[in-house]
Amino acid sequence: KAARKGSITYEGLEYSITREGFFNDRWLLIGPSGTVATATKKSVFSSTYDLTFENLEFSLKQSFMSRAMNLTGLSTDITIEPVHTFTRRAVISGKSSAHILTLFAFWVTTLTWQRQTANSSAGVSAN
Repeated sequence: KAARKGSITYEGLEYSITREGFFNDRWLLIGPSGTVATATKKSVFSSTYDLTFENLEFSLKQSFMSRAMNLTGLSTDITIEPVHTFTRRAVISGKSSAHILTLFAFWVTTLTWQRQTANSSAGVSAN
């Protein structure tokens, strides 16, 4: 079952991740001073999310024919990809000045991979 909440510790600060609402796919990254970032799934049929961070828009999108996810936006071009098919390890590469946003995108990516694995084992297509 996919997670409904999580957390990230970055530079000694604790950030919580919660799902907003029951039926929508909108995730909030909440830090000590409030909401830091959001991730909203574009469609139930895709693996694309619109992310907001510091009033800027970013896109987290699954690569064509691959499980890799790409985070793009202002001064950000990150790729998150599994090391290989049969592992839970991943590599994050590229550039971003917002490390907490990259970590949040990684959390959303692992959620997406978890859902795809669950759906494929149930005989349902994830994309």
